[in-house]
Order: sequence, then C-alpha cells, then structure tokens
Amino acid sequence: AASQTVNDVYRETLVGLARADELQRLLLLDALLNGKTADWAMLGGTGASLGLPEQGPYICVVAEHSDVTAMEQALLRNGLRSAWRPRPDGLAGIVALPDPAVASGSSRVPGPALVLGVVGTAVMGRAGLSPAYGRLRESADALRLATLAQASLPAGTHRAVTLDHDPAAALVAAGHDLALRLAVTLLDPVLAAPDRKDLMETLTAWLDSDTGSTTEIAETLYCHRNTVRNRLDRVSRLTGRSLFRPADVAAFYASVRALKLRTP
Repeated sequence: AASQTVNDVYRETLVGLARADELQRLLLLDALLNGKTADWAMLGGTGASLGLPEQGPYICVVAEHSDVTAMEQALLRNGLRSAWRPRPDGLAGIVALPDPAVASGSSRVPGPALVLGVVGTAVMGRAGLSPAYGRLRESADALRLATLAQASLPAGTHRAVTLDHDPAAALVAAGHDLALRLAVTLLDPVLAAPDRKDLMETLTAWLDSDTGSTTEIAETLYCHRNTVRNRLDRVSRLTGRSLFRPADVAAFYASVRALKLRTP
C-alpha cells in the first residue's frame, strides 16, 4: 500500500511538472508572438525553452482549423522543429528552417518551400506564412505578415500561401474596409444590374486570366467569345471605367478581391 502511494505521488509530481513546463512554454510563446520582449526576457526565454534552435532562420505560420499535434508531427517527419500556440480559430506557430536547404528524396528543397508544402498538406483551412526572419524577437512582426498572407485567401479556402502568392490581394486584406468601400463605389452599377451574376463572373474570369484572351475565357465560362466581349463592354459602360487603362484595371482587381475576401 505504501509503495502504491509513493508511485501515485511520483506520477502526480511528473504530471504537475509537465503541466508547469507546458504553461511556461505557452507563456513564452505568447510573449514572443505579442511582441512583449520584456516579458520574454524576464521569463528567461531562449530558443531551447521552446524546443527551437537559438538562431534563425524561422518562419511564422498562422493556420486555421488545424490540429496542433498533426501539424507538429507533419513538420517533424520532414526534419522541421516547431513551437505552436493553439488559438480559438486555429494555430499560431514558429517553424525553424534548415539552413540553407534540406534533402527531400533525391532533390534539395529550400526551407521556405518545404514548410509551405508541409503546412499546405496538414492545414484544414487557410494558412499564411511569413517571410523568413533571423531572430525570435522578430516573431510578432512575422506573425502580422503571416496573418496578412492568410487573410489574402477567401474564406473557405484550404491551402497555405505566402505574401507573394497574390500581392494585390494582400494589399486589399491590409486595408479591407477601404477596399470594400472602393468595391461598393466602383461596382455598384454592376451589382445592381439584372445580369449582375454573369457580369461579375465574366469580369472575375478576365481579371484571373493569364492572357486576357476572350476565347480562353469563353471556354472557361462555356459561352461564346462575343458574349464575353459584350459583358466586358457592359461592365465598362456601367462603371465608366476602361478595361484597357492600367489604373482602372487595378481598381477593378482590388474591388473584386475585396468582395471575395468578405466573410460569408
């Protein structure tokens, strides 16, 4: 009986220490990700205390609706160490990059591309990755950039991206309220038209096209190329903007992206 009591106390002590270590780890991550460098220093923060190397490069990741254990293990299988903070909407974490590349099969995959691929496979919603950075104290700035990359994806998307995936969409996400106001001002005549669905579908397809070819867009939309031309001309007439003037095209692009990034 006495031996069983000693064993129970020992197990409870180990569990208590593990919980204390995990709490300390979460406090350190919170301090880093919230830019509280004084708290990080006061708590004796080091890379080792998070299970990370002392020197970068690192990448900050924000992932929506994802499981921390699955994400961590997926990265570990590819030789990548990471530290994660669960959040109500998913995860925020720091991934240590190999320097400068790691082997993947017979090829060598650059660290950022490897992280993007692994996170993209493991994520259950939208995920954003920051550019690589060198010091853990820069994690709060990196978190903002990762969050911006995530916000550049429409709601309901299941993929991981960096800021350079769609720079214009990232700029729209950074000033979404202003971009939505632009969208309402510019596209209101189109959105009020009886054939608004066809007009917006065609405008979006044209903006997403690599070539601007009405023939290719017509194939995508299963209609005649003259129909595409007529719809685009109608958008121009309704808005008073030209699809051949770069400034107007930029305004159309920002407006359409702003509408796509609205929360459903």
